[in-house]
Amino acid sequence: IKFGLALGGALVGWILALVDYLPNQAQQSAGVLTTINALFTLIPSALFLSMALLLCLYKLSSRRVAEIASQLAQKRQHHEDTPPLVSAIQE
Repeated sequence: IKFGLALGGALVGWILALVDYLPNQAQQSAGVLTTINALFTLIPSALFLSMALLLCLYKLSSRRVAEIASQLAQKRQHHEDTPPLVSAIQE
């Protein structure tokens, strides 16, 4: 999460630098204002729609949830049955 936040913040700064954003200026060019509007509206909308599409493609039924739960229970049981590595080294 921290890496994603850092990358997202840096990406906004890089995009604004590409369109010649001038900090601490009351007036910005039309291109800068258009880019700022896109950063707040179009890009998040596109990301949301792509996420929604991916979620529609990922079918998660009750049967699939039960299969996943069963697999996890088997892995947990196998993990509990396996002796710890530390005790094997100490012997």
